[in-house]
Amino acid sequence: MARQEIETLRKLMKEKGVSICLVPTADAHESEYPGEHFMARRYLSGFTGSAGTLAVSGDWAGLWTDARYFLQAETQLKNSGITLYRSGEAGVPLLEEEIGERLPKGGVLAYDGAVVNRRMGTALRKEAEKKGAHVLLEDLPGQIWEDRPPLSAAKQLENIRREQEHYLEPSFTTIAAYGANGAIVHNSATEESDTELKPEGFFLVDSGGQYLEGTTDITRTIVLGDLTENQKTHFTAVLRGMLALGDAHFLHGCRGINLDYLAREPLWTMGLDYKHGTGHGVGFLLNVHESPNSFRWQSGPGKAESAVLEAGMVTSDEPGLYLAGEYGIRTENLLLCKNGEKTEYGQFLEFEFLTMVPVDLEGIDWSQMTEAYIRRLDQYHKKVYETLSPYFKGDELEWLKEATGQSSQYLQKIKENSGITC
Repeated sequence: MARQEIETLRKLMKEKGVSICLVPTADAHESEYPGEHFMARRYLSGFTGSAGTLAVSGDWAGLWTDARYFLQAETQLKNSGITLYRSGEAGVPLLEEEIGERLPKGGVLAYDGAVVNRRMGTALRKEAEKKGAHVLLEDLPGQIWEDRPPLSAAKQLENIRREQEHYLEPSFTTIAAYGANGAIVHNSATEESDTELKPEGFFLVDSGGQYLEGTTDITRTIVLGDLTENQKTHFTAVLRGMLALGDAHFLHGCRGINLDYLAREPLWTMGLDYKHGTGHGVGFLLNVHESPNSFRWQSGPGKAESAVLEAGMVTSDEPGLYLAGEYGIRTENLLLCKNGEKTEYGQFLEFEFLTMVPVDLEGIDWSQMTEAYIRRLDQYHKKVYETLSPYFKGDELEWLKEATGQSSQYLQKIKENSGITC
């Protein structure tokens, strides 16, 4: 007797003309421990092991797993109508071989393309081509899983960080806010306030971790789809402020209060502002908000300390804009203060970006970016690529090239008299 979940999937497959549906154990990042949202294989089969791939046709279902889970799978798949394929055992066919054998000529193989890696996808397509079959990239289990958990961005980030060497714990509670929730500066997601992500607008994520190498804090505003003219104008103004402060060159003796205007100027010229400090000190495997260094434009009783900026200090650079009921934008990098040249006028200092994550170029109105701003962004993105590319390969490396390369294209347009002015 087949599981009810399998029968419900088969009904949907019949409606869509699907011959075989493949359901792996993976998320879009191939995390070792995917979140509950991605447990479709467990939901359908009842098998709770951390590794396994399910394939379902109209009259057959099979699950492949490795030797760690043979006994567990035998027990949990009993009377489920699902055949256990013991991967690596003599005489047991590979997943793609069995699918190729069972896929009818001219049939349809379906799977969620977001959770099938390039190697498996290539192998499956080859088997489909042999039968003149089509591949449907669609999440069929998601269409029948009525009580599927909401995909939590905060939990997903935590799962990914757990896979990193020397990671200890979050440096603060992740702020993940979509749409109007982004206007809440320190939004804390709850089941009541959670909002479904849609292919439009902004998704703001502010997160950090404690590592043996130090403490991190980063914010990126991610473009999920079409933006209005105002949204692009505001995104660009925030980016310009972040870049301007990061490019500061100043004499020793300056405090954060002397430099804060650099980050706010693009917004202030539009009559806009953000009601929080531009930056806070960051400890080394200590507090993510650590005195005494900061960037703020006000001083006095009740305000944060304003210390002289010294070489070696790490301070956040995080201008933003928050429109109640509409959206929020924040772009944050960590800055390392370091010595520049020393002249007869004294010791100069400058900043170095420590945060190596691309800025979403889809949010930029390039007509508002002068050549100086584009050069700053291009230099930053080149460093991001040089730093991260050794750890990327395949599709991820191609994404990184695209995510960090467009600013160079706009610099070239300037040289070709494209109309973007300085």
